[in-house]
Amino acid sequence: MLLPLLICVFFLSSYPALAAVRINEIADKGSASVCAGEDWVELFNPGSSSFNLSGFTLHDDKGTSDSNAFHFLPSSSVTIIGPDSYVLLCTRSESVSVSPKFKIGGSDTITLRNPDGDVVSTSGELPGLGASGLAWANVSGIFRYTATPTPGTVNVFSEPWALVRAGLAKQDFDGEGFFSSVDTGAVVTVQLTMV
Repeated sequence: MLLPLLICVFFLSSYPALAAVRINEIADKGSASVCAGEDWVELFNPGSSSFNLSGFTLHDDKGTSDSNAFHFLPSSSVTIIGPDSYVLLCTRSESVSVSPKFKIGGSDTITLRNPDGDVVSTSGELPGLGASGLAWANVSGIFRYTATPTPGTVNVFSEPWALVRAGLAKQDFDGEGFFSSVDTGAVVTVQLTMV
């Protein structure tokens, strides 16, 4: 009886620590007025107390052993995240001494790991549709693009028209390709759904 209780207490005490900080927003093609146009990652601490990232690692698809993976050091100015606060990390920045040196690829996955190597937060694979002025932002644990990047503040979602336009252009191109195919005499049923 005591062992299950201890396991339950351990799990409950560990869970808030794992969930206390998360990857909140990513600009894989940068933003004009932030980080000198370089890529950036925003972390968020939704908790009611400060969170110490000492020993944590932030990395792209190349993993924790890559020389460009970012290791949070005890003496770093970005290691402590206050309650209900954000930390903005400019990647490959020459002007910021404490910054990740990896470049965020369009289909990378950005991951935050604790000192034991456990995944604390991940962006999931970016869909490769990023553009300057768009951000891959987290809302209730689900990422999606927004045309309103908000580094250092609460995420705001606005429809990224550039992505919508690109999607419509692709649908148009695919449709033209389909309907200009060789006439086989087959009957084709076409159903359109507006979303």
